[in-house]
Amino acid sequence: MRSFLFSSLLAFGCLTSSAMALDPGDRRVLSDIQKALAENPNSVIAHRDYQIVVEPEIGRAQLEAEYNKRLRDQGETPENLYLMSRFKRGDEFLQAGENLNERYPDSPLGLWIIARFHRRSGNIEQAITLYQEALKHPHPDASPHIFRSWANAIRITEGPEAAIEILDQALTRYPGHLDTMAQKAQMLLLAGQPEDALALTNDVLIKRLHHEEALRTEGLAYLNLERFHEATISFETFLRLWPSRTDVWIYLASA
Repeated sequence: MRSFLFSSLLAFGCLTSSAMALDPGDRRVLSDIQKALAENPNSVIAHRDYQIVVEPEIGRAQLEAEYNKRLRDQGETPENLYLMSRFKRGDEFLQAGENLNERYPDSPLGLWIIARFHRRSGNIEQAITLYQEALKHPHPDASPHIFRSWANAIRITEGPEAAIEILDQALTRYPGHLDTMAQKAQMLLLAGQPEDALALTNDVLIKRLHHEEALRTEGLAYLNLERFHEATISFETFLRLWPSRTDVWIYLASA
């Protein structure tokens, strides 16, 4: 694992000993990111996930500098502009999405940014419309995650059952997409179907034992079913990987 962290951080010019302080689960996530980037060095989702995981360790300014260098070296592709939008806040974030959409109208990434801005601002209906519009421009890397964003928004307005329908659409187009499967399991639990949620989390965890969302949902489903011993095992497994997650310590205490 140490060799991966060194090679990964060197690739971004941001080698730092603080990265070694990551939770074991995050280090495993970084390993998955490495594999994804080996297959597709321009994967917008893998780079986004890298930013999310590594930013607390290396600092926002250093991470932004590295992606600015990437932007200079590779040019203003839709993917690079999307990745840079993560460093914007408020109206600047919205402007980044609008600029990207104006420049690359056939890419869904600008619409995805604008939709996220409206969702954060509480304009859920507007966000839903934009997610739907974004999906008219398929992106092999981002589209499953745009479906997931749409499902999260529709859950707020119409409930988890409506979100499940959207996630089923996504899984029809992108079968076996683990993040989408894990999100569907979460929605099944919210819809009062803990046994179905357990079955789906099992499918995810067979393929990726350290899937954060699936592990958490598994424990909550067992807790819902009052299968406290199994819930305890799920939460303890989770906390061996992510010991800093206070909420799961509380769930473990409940179990």
